[in-house]
Amino acid sequence: MIKPVSYLQRDSRWKNHNYSAKGEKKTIGSSGCGVAAAAMVIATLKDRSVTPVTTAEWSMAHGYKALNQGTYYSYFVPQLAAYGIACRQLNSSSLYGIPSSPAHTEALNALQRGDWIIACMGKGNWTSSGHFILVYGYENGSIYVNDPASTAASRLKNTWALFSRQVKTMWSVSVPADSSENIMPGLTAEKTKVIYLSHRIPGNTWGSEITGYNTVNSMGYSGSFGKAIDKIAIRLSQGTITYSAHRLNGGWGRDITGFSTTDTNKYAGSAGKAIDAVTIKATGITGTLKYRVHRKTDNKWGNWITGYSKTDTNRYAGSFGKEIDAIQIGIE
Repeated sequence: MIKPVSYLQRDSRWKNHNYSAKGEKKTIGSSGCGVAAAAMVIATLKDRSVTPVTTAEWSMAHGYKALNQGTYYSYFVPQLAAYGIACRQLNSSSLYGIPSSPAHTEALNALQRGDWIIACMGKGNWTSSGHFILVYGYENGSIYVNDPASTAASRLKNTWALFSRQVKTMWSVSVPADSSENIMPGLTAEKTKVIYLSHRIPGNTWGSEITGYNTVNSMGYSGSFGKAIDKIAIRLSQGTITYSAHRLNGGWGRDITGFSTTDTNKYAGSAGKAIDAVTIKATGITGTLKYRVHRKTDNKWGNWITGYSKTDTNRYAGSFGKEIDAIQIGIE
C-alpha cells in the first residue's frame, strides 16, 4: 500500500489562495477539496512540485470551478491526463444510499490491486453536504483515506461498508503495479511516524513526547532508567495503532486505539500500577513497526518485537514480574 502525499486544503500556505468561478470569491480553503485531492495524486506519482495552488489554477483556467460550489465532476480525468495519469469515472448517477453496484465492485477491485479512488462523498462521516476525498488502500474491510479537510481518525480510516453507503461518485486512478515505479523519481512514500510517551510512578509525571527512537540520547526513548512506568500513550501520523499494557502481578489491560494523557480510554495502564510488558500493532502504515522495553529489574533492554500477542512471548515486549522503566518504538 502506497500512501500518497497528504495535502490539507486549509494549509496556511494556500488556504487563502483564490479558487473562484466568475461572479464569486472563493478560496482553496473553502472550496478546494477536489483540486487538493488531484494535487495529492500528481505530486506522488509524477511531479513533487505540484500543490493545490497548481491544480486550482489549472482548474480555473480550464473552466472546471463550479459557481457557488466546488469542482465539476468533469475535472479529474483531463487534469490527471495532463500529467500522463490514467483516470476514469466509474458512475454517472449518484450512488448515495446504494451500498452495492457495479461501480462499487470495480472500485473495490481497483483498491485491492493497488490503484486509488477519488470519491465525492455525500452527507455522513466525511461531510455534511459534498466533499472529495482520496482513498488509497483497502485492508480487512477498512479503507484508508487522505481527506483534504481533516486528520480525524474516523475520516482517515473507516469501513468499506460505511463508505459504500455514503459515496456519491467515484473515479479510479491507475497506480503503476511495480512499487518501484509507484513514486516519481526522487520521491518516496511518506514513512509513518510513531509518537509516544510514558508516565512515571515516582513523581507522577508524563514524560515528553518521543518521535521514533535512537540509541544516542534520552530523547531516543520514553522513560527514565530506575523509575517504573505505569502508563503509555501512542499515536501514529497515519494508520491505526492498537496497544495494551500488562500490569506487574496483574493481567493485560484492554486494547487501546486512542491517544490521551487524561482520558483513561486513550492510554494503556493504570495509575500507580507498574507495567511489566506491552504489545503493540499498527495497520495502514508505511513501514514496519517495532518496539522494545527496558527492564528496571535487571537494567537491560529486551529484544525488538514486531508482532502482537498477549500469549506468545515472542510477540510482546517485556517479562512478567520485571517492571519496565523505558520503551522504544520505531518504524523501519
